[in-house]
Amino acid sequence: MLGVVVGAAAVVALGLPPAHAVGSEPGTFAYQVGSGSHGWGLGDLGFPTGVAFGPGGIIAVADMGANHVQVFHANGTFAYQFGSYSDGNGPGEFQPSGVAFGPGGIIAVADRRNDRVQVFHANGTFAYQFGSNGLGPGEFVRPLGVAFGPGGIIAVVDRHNDHVQVFHANGTFAYQFGLPGLGATGRDPSYGVAFGPGGIIAVADPYNHRVQVFHANGTLAYQFGSHGQGPGEFDVAAGVAFGPGGIIAVADSGNHRVQVFHANGTLAYQLGWYGQVFHANGTLAYQFRSHGQGPGEFNRPYGVAFGPGGIIAVADSGNHRVQVFHPPPVAPPPAAAPARNQSLTGAALAFEFGSIGSGAGQFMTARDVAIGPGGIMAVADAHSHRVQVFHANGTYAFEFGSLGVGLGEFAWPSGIAIGPGGVIAVADGGNHRVQVFHANGTLAFALGEAGAGPGKFYYPDGLAFGPGGVLVVSDMGNSRVQVFRLQ
Repeated sequence: MLGVVVGAAAVVALGLPPAHAVGSEPGTFAYQVGSGSHGWGLGDLGFPTGVAFGPGGIIAVADMGANHVQVFHANGTFAYQFGSYSDGNGPGEFQPSGVAFGPGGIIAVADRRNDRVQVFHANGTFAYQFGSNGLGPGEFVRPLGVAFGPGGIIAVVDRHNDHVQVFHANGTFAYQFGLPGLGATGRDPSYGVAFGPGGIIAVADPYNHRVQVFHANGTLAYQFGSHGQGPGEFDVAAGVAFGPGGIIAVADSGNHRVQVFHANGTLAYQLGWYGQVFHANGTLAYQFRSHGQGPGEFNRPYGVAFGPGGIIAVADSGNHRVQVFHPPPVAPPPAAAPARNQSLTGAALAFEFGSIGSGAGQFMTARDVAIGPGGIMAVADAHSHRVQVFHANGTYAFEFGSLGVGLGEFAWPSGIAIGPGGVIAVADGGNHRVQVFHANGTLAFALGEAGAGPGKFYYPDGLAFGPGGVLVVSDMGNSRVQVFRLQ
């Protein structure tokens, strides 16, 4: 059926979206990996969740439903498998959720059941492992996604600990970073982490329905996506992969499709939609889901990977198979609109940092923030009774202060400002005073004490430096503002 008219809307129902669909022309189906039948035999797949391309275009599939990894030739025929269907925790026993190829064809497997990562030689024999159950660095609770990066480093999505951990090639812990808002929902998890150009790291954040992209040091660069069914929206972003030119493919599991984005997060094309409905004026109204079993249709896709020449493999989990697609020609992303003289209408998130806690770079109530020379940021961490200072990119620099009444100590600091020469003024609310520190965090002097007279405070709160270095203090409990000239 090429087209019908329903009321004032035209319905286009082709095997794949027509060339004038949102985004570029979609990729075309190439071949299928796996029999498409649920099973444990050679070439059968139970519930494939991870997929990766290796040397010569071979394809490894992490089959979480059958507890093994199967490797297929570049044409989709079965080559070999490794891993045992067992509840054991010995080498080569696992419940695999993610898989990745590394230097020399080694294969890393995220072992969900045993809270570890196992690494195998190219022929499937065990090489080494790292990780154990726990909450600390190098420990996991249900690791799900795994990826190799520059120099053989390995990133692991530690789902129930809500962060990504990065390891050296030998399995020793390097660093970790958090995923704001990614929690243990008890539903389908994220299998997606991938390294891109320059060591950037993309992470599928499933129940925030977005993808977050981090710099190589773990600070947030940008994010894209929101909840929905339209172009660029997700219903559980489960898998992610980088392709040629930095394009990013996302397995949009709940919408039964894969969306491919330019490096800047704008939509390039998608796989899996089979029908579109247009308004009478030709604008897109909505699209049908391609939930099905035919070529190019999906049932809860989870993993996605790019191979030679930009081919795309998709772990079509609910259909017990992997589908491979030829890529379409991808036009460059649309040019930015020319600048115009107009008022600001909003702001886009640049990056974020911090999480709940009392460690370095964590907060127990980030009450106020100030920006100083070179973009440094000082944060009044009220319930930790301290000030933390960060570099312009959000990385931790140093901190000062602790709970107490002595000089340099705080009781619920509430306001902060940076003044001439980088001095840092802190409203020490619970101690009814203002303390001023040098740029390196050492105490310069203190102002005030509890009271209502001039120069005294009752829960000072807001601070600001004005012309000539005057310091303005919101004396909240006394319902006034006091202005001081610094000597």
